[in-house]
Amino acid sequence: MATGSANSPSARALGAELRDARKQARLSLRALAERLAVAKTQLHRWETGTSVPSPEHVASFLTALGVNGDEYERILEQARSTDAPSWISSGIPGVQKELASLVQFESTATEITEVAPMLIPGLLQTPDYMRASMAALQNNQIGPRILTRMERRTVLTKSNAPTFTALIGEAALREPFGGQAAMAEQLRHITTAATDQSNITVRVIRSGAETFHAAHAGQFILLRFPKADPIVQIDHYSSLIFIKGPRDVAAHAEAVNRLQDLALSAGDSLDFIATLRAEMEG
Repeated sequence: MATGSANSPSARALGAELRDARKQARLSLRALAERLAVAKTQLHRWETGTSVPSPEHVASFLTALGVNGDEYERILEQARSTDAPSWISSGIPGVQKELASLVQFESTATEITEVAPMLIPGLLQTPDYMRASMAALQNNQIGPRILTRMERRTVLTKSNAPTFTALIGEAALREPFGGQAAMAEQLRHITTAATDQSNITVRVIRSGAETFHAAHAGQFILLRFPKADPIVQIDHYSSLIFIKGPRDVAAHAEAVNRLQDLALSAGDSLDFIATLRAEMEG
């Protein structure tokens, strides 16, 4: 029996994991359907989150693909917890595995709002900034992660692109990741994206607050969808946390509203970024 709610964020995240596992195994949907004696349309619904497979079905799915060990247990545990208000992806090996859920959410969202107090949002990063932000990784991990993040950026330029609002902390804009020249180019890219693309809005949260506000608590992304409940993603040092509980999501949505009241206007933000860029270029 299937569990969880069809089209929910967790169902689509599980589907993204299953689809990625099948592609890693280089097996077509039709071939896997034949192995499992399951209709191809049913597998498609599982992979898109429009139907939620039971843990038993997920176990069969993974076994047919030859998935085992920690990866098998991780995905199976995700299948068991599709009704949970939040879940954590921690210590996941491989770029595609780690980002499968987030990529799925970004590609189907209609609105994306990111609060980024210390780092430039990934969807606005340049390759040099990406490389500098990944300095703690092993060299053989950096290239694939940059390619993945570059691919993620295309969601903002597709024909039905979501609206993207970036609430960026002043500290993130002043940190010269990759050096002064690289950071100046990063600031130029932000300005160009916000100027040329009507679906992108950048707002700056100035430093110097005398009281606590939500950005002091760290980065988070609020994603809204046309036919599913919104979800919040929080990125920690070695884990991704996804929150879908209505109360918690509402709290983050209210935090976004308060931060928008606090941030500079879009026009003033671009002027401020231009001033910082001039300082770095000088």
